[in-house]
Amino acid sequence: MYRLTSFLLKRRYKVSPISFPINVTEVKEILLILPPRQIDVLYQLQNITGLASLFKHAGVTLVCEHQSTSLVKMIPGLNVIEYDLDSSKIFAKQFTGLAKEFRGIVDICFLLDHKPDLPLLYLAGASAAPVRVGYYGAGKYPFLNLQVSPSRQKKYIPDLNCSISDLFGAKPEGVCWSVAPKVLDEIDHLLRESKIKRKGALFGIDILFLFRKFGQVWAEQFLGRFKELKKGEIYLYADRIDSARETEWIKEQKLPVLTHLSESRTAALVSRSDLIITGNTFLYVIAGLLNRPAVGFFHETEIETYCPQSSIHKGISFKGISEKENIEVLDRAICLIESFQPKTHSSN
Repeated sequence: MYRLTSFLLKRRYKVSPISFPINVTEVKEILLILPPRQIDVLYQLQNITGLASLFKHAGVTLVCEHQSTSLVKMIPGLNVIEYDLDSSKIFAKQFTGLAKEFRGIVDICFLLDHKPDLPLLYLAGASAAPVRVGYYGAGKYPFLNLQVSPSRQKKYIPDLNCSISDLFGAKPEGVCWSVAPKVLDEIDHLLRESKIKRKGALFGIDILFLFRKFGQVWAEQFLGRFKELKKGEIYLYADRIDSARETEWIKEQKLPVLTHLSESRTAALVSRSDLIITGNTFLYVIAGLLNRPAVGFFHETEIETYCPQSSIHKGISFKGISEKENIEVLDRAICLIESFQPKTHSSN
């Protein structure tokens, strides 16, 4: 199918070779095609912000999978078009229509997916943009005619992703990411329903990550020692509960449990928290975007890639899962958490 699509695009849309340097000021329309996975979209936000700022004189359109749209719309001023992965027929129809809509209009098409599926490649190629940019190995001509290879010196995923915006001269910028007031109100209401008074510091623990990674005994020991610190109120976060055993165990902890939240509500919850404890890259990235303190548990091979360090973001690395190492990880975690001096939110 890949070869057939490539052959058809070569026959149908012939584009002149790229001429360098590309005059950014003459660009009138750019198209950014985002990856379908939500975590990959989060890792592209800095890249998106840099490109949008560089081409602020031009029209900037993002094509985004509908389940990730809320993450992108938290950056103000972006024009976002949704696509749907749930139905293959709708998927094909949508991309054919989008390709027709943008053909001959777009000056530069950015495919921001390291391993794109064929429909994303098709949209990039069928846009017939004079410049079609992607990552090295993401696709060849006629889908892409410019591939960018990230610097080997870069380790953290957003830095690797920004190799594309760096190539065009975009200056690094912080991501202006905010949660809608309506969603914050919804989370405040949910916290009140969960009998969380928020009179002091609020701590969120991604407890099922710890339960699944280190085991039930370790998770219970962690909670026990955390409670002994008496630093504030605790809630347990769970993106999903997979089994009756997990359901029963989490109820036994007799702490407020917040689960099955949408992406925007999860972001609102993080923004209301004074410290997030997780090994979930999604939560850790959101904490970074919202400048909320976080402690992350990551395998030693993942620290540089997924866990940037700062004064308020700290990673705890582990090698394997053994009783001796688990005790060491637990001690380091409690010591690190004890050192945090969170600035508490007001209950308003």
